[in-house]
Amino acid sequence: MGRRSTFVAQMVEFCVNNWYGYSQADRWERDGDCSSFIYRAGYAAGYDLPRSGTRYTGTILDHFRAAGFTVQPFDGNVWDLDPGDVILNVGSHVEMCVEPGKFGGGHIDEHGRIMGGQPGDQTGNEVSICTAYVYEDGWDWVLTPPDDGEEPAPEPAGVRYRCKSGDEWNAEMIGEHDTGGSNDTFGGQLGVDMTYLAVKGHRVRVMTKNSFPDWLPWIDKYNYTDEEFGCAGDGSAILLVQVEGCTVMTHRTKEWDGVVDAVTIK
Repeated sequence: MGRRSTFVAQMVEFCVNNWYGYSQADRWERDGDCSSFIYRAGYAAGYDLPRSGTRYTGTILDHFRAAGFTVQPFDGNVWDLDPGDVILNVGSHVEMCVEPGKFGGGHIDEHGRIMGGQPGDQTGNEVSICTAYVYEDGWDWVLTPPDDGEEPAPEPAGVRYRCKSGDEWNAEMIGEHDTGGSNDTFGGQLGVDMTYLAVKGHRVRVMTKNSFPDWLPWIDKYNYTDEEFGCAGDGSAILLVQVEGCTVMTHRTKEWDGVVDAVTIK
């Protein structure tokens, strides 16, 4: 049976990780829309939901009720929802309560459209956490996860880090665990130059093509949105990586130019 805490944590990850963007054309791999992110959070939590066939806002009510969710008509109050509650307009929209007074979900792409944008969240609001609100067409139902009676699953142990491949930040890694859902044991993309690295709780420095033969300064912050002071790199390809107190394994697909594509940090 699924865990409510995992259900919420996965939705929060979709919202705060700009690797995920909004698209109704590409909704089951990286990007998604309001309904697919709800389903995908449900899969991560282990709820017994269909993984193929028709899945959209119009099927959520029946699919989630069959998976054990309790269904109640919306009473007009968005402020008394608990984390994990799903609030649904059957015809057009769905959100999840991720904390009291806050919703998380997929909203719209960077052009204000439902498809055609760039992969990932270009604005920080394509998939995001927002203040709870009453939808313009109204909410129909509140779906509450079953009481699983289990303690929350422990988070994977390991160093948290994120890599930028070319112009794109990848999902956060925890040791060899990819929080983006892939089976990769490394951060980065093979065949694509790594240009920045952010590591939580450990100082990190890199040598790049632009800085060679010198190291760039040590970075002790973990803020991938601040590429000047919050992560290591200068926008050019990374050649060498050092992380204090950690073992770093670099992955290179082009040994002849010495560029790092990906790293595993333990």
